[in-house]
Amino acid sequence: MKASKAPAYLMLTAAIGVEVFAATCMKLSAGFTNIPWTIACIAAFACSFFLLSKVLQRLPLTLTYGVWGGG
Repeated sequence: MKASKAPAYLMLTAAIGVEVFAATCMKLSAGFTNIPWTIACIAAFACSFFLLSKVLQRLPLTLTYGVWGGG
């Protein structure tokens, strides 16, 4: 029996949301000179890419990249 792909789509949605947060943190870090925002940026990007790697175990790369890149 095949596992449902619904959790993968939820993880993809979370990864995209975390990536948007990371990009916002990058702007707020002021060229990586504001240390708290720099740490938040690095942590958020790491979390986002980790979630994306888990999504790629269930969904095809073409679909994942298309959704991740905004279609």
